[in-house]
Amino acid sequence: LLAKTQQQQIQRSTKLLDAIIACGEESSPKRSLLINRLAMTMNATRAYDYHSHHDFLVMEYQSDILIWPSQAEKLKEIFAKSDNGVKEKVFQILMGGGKSKVMGILASLEHADGEHLSMYMVPKSLYETTIEDMKAISERSFGQKTHGIQFNREPEACTVDNFKAIHDTLIKAIERREYIITTGETIQCLELELYTELHNYSRLDYDARFDRYDQTIQQAIKHKKVYLEQKIRWLTEILNIIKTRSIATIDEIDSVLDCRHEVNFTIGKKDGSFDSEKIDLFGELFSLLTTSTV
Repeated sequence: LLAKTQQQQIQRSTKLLDAIIACGEESSPKRSLLINRLAMTMNATRAYDYHSHHDFLVMEYQSDILIWPSQAEKLKEIFAKSDNGVKEKVFQILMGGGKSKVMGILASLEHADGEHLSMYMVPKSLYETTIEDMKAISERSFGQKTHGIQFNREPEACTVDNFKAIHDTLIKAIERREYIITTGETIQCLELELYTELHNYSRLDYDARFDRYDQTIQQAIKHKKVYLEQKIRWLTEILNIIKTRSIATIDEIDSVLDCRHEVNFTIGKKDGSFDSEKIDLFGELFSLLTTSTV
């Protein structure tokens, strides 16, 4: 692999040189940019100990790149352990700096150690493109599978079978040293769904008092209790795995952990009776408070 990556470096330099020649001898911004890239490519050296980081070398070969010194240094900090486990680190990396396609994949590979859940979190807007790119690179480079997990309050998602499937995916990802890609919104929705089901469960005994002589209703409530207990069990186990066994790498952390981004679940039955005058009044008050110069 060492010889192959060196050969790739020569090939990248040759392509840049051909592009410079194709620009002609006249000075131009494009030609200057290509010359700078050629100098960087030719002068680049391996910035890590390949004896200790075989995964870095495989990544370079499979992706036809050379890991930058800044990337190697940050990855070493990410991999550093403390007495309590993984050290929490936050880095500012510019766009195009290899956050997901290089560092994210290597960090997810490292954290998938057979004991922990390796988790890569992204904003909802980046979920589809991130999972597509990282899944292809991880499988091609390391034969490592990637699992995408998204959850919302749609009826088809809030079932015992779906919660069990999510739980089984997390367990398999840990045991097989794979990793999952998810969003902060998904984690919040799972937690809120647990609170909702706990609320619904707590209401069953209260509702049963009003129809305690109706055996049909009592039997229905009994069945619903069993169903809710199953949902609560799987949701609790899912959240417990995430809380106690996961190691998360978060992309765009300023967006994912922004406290202004809220996910709210309503509780109770739908009520379509709204006082339009009150709504208009609240709207006018809000507009007054937000636009007043007083």
